[in-house]
Amino acid sequence: RRAARLPPALDAAAAAPEPLPKRRVARRLVIPGAPASGKGSQSALLAAEYGLVHLSTGDMLRAAVKGGTELGAKAKAFMDAGELVPDALVINMLLARVAEPDCAARGWLLDGFPRTKAQADAMEAAGVVPDAVLQLDVPEPDLLDRVVARRLDPQTGAIYHVKYDPPPAGDVAARVVQRGDDTEEKARVRLAFYEKNNKALLEKYAGIVTRLDGAKPKPDVFSAIRAAIDAVPAATTTPPASTSSRTAARVLIMGAPGSGKGTQCAIIVEKFGLRHLSTGDLLRAAVKAGSPLGVQAKEFMEKGALVPDELVIGLIKEQLAEPGVAGTGWLLDGFPRTDRQAEAMSEADSVPERVVVVDVPDEDIVKRIVGRRSDPETGRIYRVDFDPPQDDEVKARLVQRADDKEENVRPRLETYEKYTALLEDKYKDVLKKVDGTGPKNAVFERVKDALQVQEKKIKRMSINEFVERAEEVYESSVRNNADVDWSGQAGLDKLTLGQSTWGDVQDRPLLAAGDFAALLLFAYIGRASHNENTNLISALETAAPFLLGWFVAAPKLSAYTAMATESWKDVASFLLRAWAVSILLGLGVRSLTTSRVPPTPFIVISLVMTLALLGAWRALYFKVRGPQMQEGRKGTVFEYFEMLSTLLKRW
Repeated sequence: RRAARLPPALDAAAAAPEPLPKRRVARRLVIPGAPASGKGSQSALLAAEYGLVHLSTGDMLRAAVKGGTELGAKAKAFMDAGELVPDALVINMLLARVAEPDCAARGWLLDGFPRTKAQADAMEAAGVVPDAVLQLDVPEPDLLDRVVARRLDPQTGAIYHVKYDPPPAGDVAARVVQRGDDTEEKARVRLAFYEKNNKALLEKYAGIVTRLDGAKPKPDVFSAIRAAIDAVPAATTTPPASTSSRTAARVLIMGAPGSGKGTQCAIIVEKFGLRHLSTGDLLRAAVKAGSPLGVQAKEFMEKGALVPDELVIGLIKEQLAEPGVAGTGWLLDGFPRTDRQAEAMSEADSVPERVVVVDVPDEDIVKRIVGRRSDPETGRIYRVDFDPPQDDEVKARLVQRADDKEENVRPRLETYEKYTALLEDKYKDVLKKVDGTGPKNAVFERVKDALQVQEKKIKRMSINEFVERAEEVYESSVRNNADVDWSGQAGLDKLTLGQSTWGDVQDRPLLAAGDFAALLLFAYIGRASHNENTNLISALETAAPFLLGWFVAAPKLSAYTAMATESWKDVASFLLRAWAVSILLGLGVRSLTTSRVPPTPFIVISLVMTLALLGAWRALYFKVRGPQMQEGRKGTVFEYFEMLSTLLKRW
């Protein structure tokens, strides 16, 4: 859009690929900046001046939306709903794009990304490192003025400013609109998120950052940027040496029952983001989904019979062929177990880069398994030697599963050793054995070392291949609704992690229900301490002013946004802000309804108890759910029930 409104000379330069200006050299540049800091306008000028490839993650998706592709339609739905594209996808798209010959020859300019240190770390891990970072600093009042006064022409997509760059009189002036994101309230939230992350981002790039005054007139800012760029050495376009190492993206992990393989799988998935493919989990998921393979497998599972090789192979092939799996990498657990299964993987062109065997002596395995005890009520597993239950009642009801008896353990070990010997020979060139004894973190360090493989030269892809690959990966992540970090970038200056509306409550029903219960419990305790009626109606009557105060004020104070549960610090800060306003509002409502001011002891006790109960609930919620969870994406009563069960068990 901005490029369409460039001065004629620059517009011609942007349109004509040849001849290139003599002063162009290869560069790798990042221009961060707050919303409305002018980074987009300056990026367009710089791309034309230096012939750099202008990379905007938002533009990549908007182009798909404008083109009406299937990917664009799905992206539009997420952008309209305020949901963001996953970091992993954005970075994969960038990695593929910067590997294109035009980026290697001309250099690239990354506009508005990365926005967080985590994104910068992921870029660095993928080999995308800038030569210079040009930070545009603009005072907050100026930024707010720029944002609030922006107007969009819905027909052309052009952006105007009612003071400094008004739309032409006539039809254009009549049809321009203010976008929903350009209100002062939403702009402040976006700026708060930017300020929160920008300091860490600039520290990450310390040594290559140049800070520039972005409040000056546009030509002056451009001159300052150009001087900063001319002082930067040209980018090196030599690809990484083929002897560098990276973490394997296709991993097969093997280990006897009780070897700790499952624990290591969980850590690998958490640390490296690989897709965990367990035949047992996949079979159960296929049955639950009612897929053709699932229907066939269900017949065998209901009879207690082993699912035939052909069905298991078909299921694994189906999963490995998923574009999302190919894009993120995979971790196979419990498959293959036979030569036929291994051959099927080869036929599907899904050969592991690394096979890790978690090796534990048989006697240690037997000791581990025989010492396991299960709580039939909660399903929790204890170890009688070093992890026994502390509660005598729990200890009394523990049972030993039939599979965990020594006479059943040894035959399972023999079976495992048979198929392991066969697979060790087949995968001997990529196989690493690690010592599985000792603390789990120590074992993981050995596993991590074993996962390192020699880096291969990046295979360059055409533009068409890149677009095809990006669409497949994106569609797969949407279709599978995978548990990913939805903190990437979509839409122009679009950032909804901190938007605060009452609609946020319906997106986080479980968090809201817990807050409701905490305030209701406060009322119940208060009535009980005064020997008053404690039935539900009476408790609701007492809690009503506080519930009204909370659910009127807290959502508008961002208490139900993803930022409110992004870290322990955020949990505390957002709660304190919402609590201080809401409970005082509740006390005010109570004064009006009872026609008397509450006594000071009552006010103090109300403040302390509500803070303690709401704080305990939100701390428990964050401990179990973790950061940036979006209940609106889960959406089923059964999943909420499962979450509540988990909370009760951990309590």
